[in-house]
Amino acid sequence: MRQGHQVLAICLVVSLMPIEHFKRPTGIACGQPTTKSAGNDRSVEVVDLDALVGSKLRYLAQIDIADQINKGEWLVVFFHHDCTACTKSLPQLKARARKGERIAFVEIPPFARKGEEVIDPDASWALGKLSDDREWFFPMLTRVKLENGIVQQTWHGVSGKQP
Repeated sequence: MRQGHQVLAICLVVSLMPIEHFKRPTGIACGQPTTKSAGNDRSVEVVDLDALVGSKLRYLAQIDIADQINKGEWLVVFFHHDCTACTKSLPQLKARARKGERIAFVEIPPFARKGEEVIDPDASWALGKLSDDREWFFPMLTRVKLENGIVQQTWHGVSGKQP
């Protein structure tokens, strides 16, 4: 099966599943960013950051450290506290931040409970949270290179080039 057909098949399966099947972001994103009703007060946001390359990161207003990462060059890492791929990649990314690379870690809700955090505050990196006003569906281990709030490049998952 060709890659485009695989993505379409995944999107179709996801779109047929009731929202109750998703307890947190699943690592699947398809199509343009869309907002749909989640059957409660919260909406669902399916994120496709690749479509934003060359434009302002439209989710800045939902990130609590937006003022900081909107200036200069940053590698923004969107992570979920219980994502195995995310937590395995964190030590390498922290080491890069300690060597001077500007890295911001942004946690996707639902957030870790006190004592279960996978990243502690440190002067070497920025640490923030994405608004919990909606259900977010990001590709697994999303990394975004920002320059003055403009998306320069995105990466997803653990295979392939690592930024």
